[in-house]
Amino acid sequence: MTRAWGYEVNTAVFYGLVFAATSISITVEVLSEYNRMKTKTGAIIIGAAVVDDILAVILLSVFVGSTGASVNLLSQSLIQIAFFIFLVICMKFLIPLLFRWSKQLDFLEKETLLALLICFSLSLLADAVGISTIIGAFFAGLAIGLTSYLKKVETHIATLSYTFFIPIFFTSIALPFHLDGMLSHTATILLLTAMAVLTKLLPGYLVGRGYQFGKLDSLTIGGGMVSRGEMTLIIVQIGLTEKIISATTYSELVIVVILSTFIAPFILKYSFRES
Repeated sequence: MTRAWGYEVNTAVFYGLVFAATSISITVEVLSEYNRMKTKTGAIIIGAAVVDDILAVILLSVFVGSTGASVNLLSQSLIQIAFFIFLVICMKFLIPLLFRWSKQLDFLEKETLLALLICFSLSLLADAVGISTIIGAFFAGLAIGLTSYLKKVETHIATLSYTFFIPIFFTSIALPFHLDGMLSHTATILLLTAMAVLTKLLPGYLVGRGYQFGKLDSLTIGGGMVSRGEMTLIIVQIGLTEKIISATTYSELVIVVILSTFIAPFILKYSFRES
């Protein structure tokens, strides 16, 4: 669609990557409020959203890495493939080994400190091989989530995140954002918002119906995939940093992300009330 509007190929592909990601933070809150987290539809939404995000960040990294004109695409691709193999090894063997080794240490919050070191280290390595830092951080989170230290680390990281990292993140999102001239882009914003909603809602609904779910359960699945949020905002910010999109496009996409995030809970609540 964006190609039809006259956007360059790189920008058009980036739009597709932006709308590929799914945020489940709001969806999880709504599912929990209506006691639907442990239902079959709840499990499908969370599983599909996780796969969505994994595919989105991998495609983003490949895309961003391939946009550099000075980089040999073949050698860069081989390095990135080797890095992904290394990430798998880290998830399966190295990170669990590090956490077992940490038992021998005797100082406060050793597991949380180790989790932060793993996250930052993999992020820096990802950047060094030409992949987005989000890949390293994402796989670090996946690996730590597979260990027995998940609950302990999650509790302390959440406290640190809400008091330090998350305010910085949203400040960094807001700094390049501007409302000047956005009224003249209202039609574009509304059309992109409609596309953002429909491209998740309709496929989710149709797949649900294809697997013999009822209409309302299928609507729940589709509605649960609509929300864009922190993951999409990170992708949009990377697009601005890499000069794939302009500051105006950045502002448009941030508004679209916010609108889709507001719309998703209403779709979910409607499907719950009618069921």
